Amino acid sequence: MARHLLAALLSFGLALPAFAEDPPDTAAPETTPVPGGLQPDLRGELALSLHDAIAMGIENNLDVEIVRHDPLIAQQEHRIARGAHDPNLYGTFDYESRETPIASALQAGGRLVERETTGSAGLVGLIPKLGWTYDLAFTGRRITTTSSISELSPEYNSGITGSITMPILKGFLWGQAWTQVKISGLGSEIAQEQFRQQLMDVVRGIADAYWDLAAQKENRAVANKSLETSRALLGQTNAQYEVGVVSRVEVTESEAGVADREFRQIGADNRYLTAQDTLIDAVLGPYLTPSSSLKVIPTDKPEEYTTFELDREESARKAFEKRPELEIARRQVEQTQISLKFARNQRLPQLDLVGAYGYRGLAGATNPAEPIFGGVSQIQPVTEPAAINGVPGTLTTFQQVPVLDSQGKRIRQPVNVGRTFSSTDDDFFSADGAKAWTGGARFSIPLGNRAGRGGVDRAHLELRKARTFLRRLEQQIIIDVRKSVRDLRSAQLGIEAAERRRVAAQEQHRAEQIRLEHGESTPFDVLQREEDLVEAQSQKIGALQIYHSSVASLDRAQGTILEDRGVIIEEARPLR
Repeated sequence: MARHLLAALLSFGLALPAFAEDPPDTAAPETTPVPGGLQPDLRGELALSLHDAIAMGIENNLDVEIVRHDPLIAQQEHRIARGAHDPNLYGTFDYESRETPIASALQAGGRLVERETTGSAGLVGLIPKLGWTYDLAFTGRRITTTSSISELSPEYNSGITGSITMPILKGFLWGQAWTQVKISGLGSEIAQEQFRQQLMDVVRGIADAYWDLAAQKENRAVANKSLETSRALLGQTNAQYEVGVVSRVEVTESEAGVADREFRQIGADNRYLTAQDTLIDAVLGPYLTPSSSLKVIPTDKPEEYTTFELDREESARKAFEKRPELEIARRQVEQTQISLKFARNQRLPQLDLVGAYGYRGLAGATNPAEPIFGGVSQIQPVTEPAAINGVPGTLTTFQQVPVLDSQGKRIRQPVNVGRTFSSTDDDFFSADGAKAWTGGARFSIPLGNRAGRGGVDRAHLELRKARTFLRRLEQQIIIDVRKSVRDLRSAQLGIEAAERRRVAAQEQHRAEQIRLEHGESTPFDVLQREEDLVEAQSQKIGALQIYHSSVASLDRAQGTILEDRGVIIEEARPLR
């Protein structure tokens, strides 16, 4: 029965950490890095919408893959902190041999020889939240001795003891281990928000790269069209020069215009290819090689845009509700509040209640050494010669005579205990069991307690700093929202103004060409008008790019960029 109850006690100890509500194991699976696998050959053309570019970026972008690890690492940190409350199963084994020289009338022989084997097993651990420590232990001992006064050899001892140390002031509810569990739990939540924050930045970066590529593609087309126009003008001027209508100076002006357009076209090509690499790196980065020749073709049209009704109050409300930076700052305030409570607890005196309760058992075989005292005896008649009233005769008396063995040694009185180690616990948890219990208290206080008081003061300052940072962040978010709303409103108006300029510049260029055909203008004037048209077209392209970038900026400032782009955090979080 005792062994079954001991097993129950050990099971209870193993179950104690369950009070800490340990989260499920979310260890990251083994993955193979993309660069180590089979890589596709990036050649040809790839038509891509913004939605598809973002989806591909979430799958392939190495910046996203890097930040995916942070929440998993934070979860393991939280798991490690909870591990402080896991019970430790321990066992010990010792063997000792002792030979002690003696000179005593109570001990036969010149030395005492003892052989002792001891062992123990049990559970020791820390109770979650309370900060109490417990120890459930089973101990056993076997000792053989040549001592004449010991009744048992070998002698078996066993005991089962449950002990607990209960902090009442310092360490109660706010011990180091449980405080770390709470802080690391908030740290895991912070890591989740940091992943969301960094994913927002990556999505915004992909959107900016996408619309930049679309803009550079349009600028390249404008540059190519301008080069074609200048070459046509050069051909027309050469023809006029050959018939003597214009001078050689005008031909030179046309040639200079062609050279200038060729220079601009070279720059436009370079910017277009750079924009290609930027977007490919964002959406297919692991597969990009020095020899890649893939061309991404944006399918979303920049000129397709929506005019928004802008409300700064509504945008600010969304930002305060959805911005991950605010959630991070709020969790950091909670962490410092926990640290302050821990510091206040550590300032208290140490007062621990300690207690232990258990049972002891004894068994063993009769010591073969001859006893000095006692032993088995029996009553025997003794007849002695005697004279009774002067008449010779015999007298019979009865005496206790020691019982000797075959070797002539006294036989010991048997002890009423079991003979094997397994019988030492027969009386555990019964009325006949040999009980042992202790109780007490420990108290200590550091004189001066500068460490405790300094810890509280530091925690106060850190909390004040965290709250100030939160207020500053709220102020900065308001600034971001105001700027984003203002930029988007300006971009919407800018598109209309840029379109009016483009139409006007196109009409002026057409009119200047007609004047040239009638001999009322010069190639230089036509080139100037054409340059104005190119600038107006580039301005319109830039206005559309600014608009789309401003939309992404406002969504980022509001914290809605992921949901507006159809990104689901739970699907984006697992490692690829």
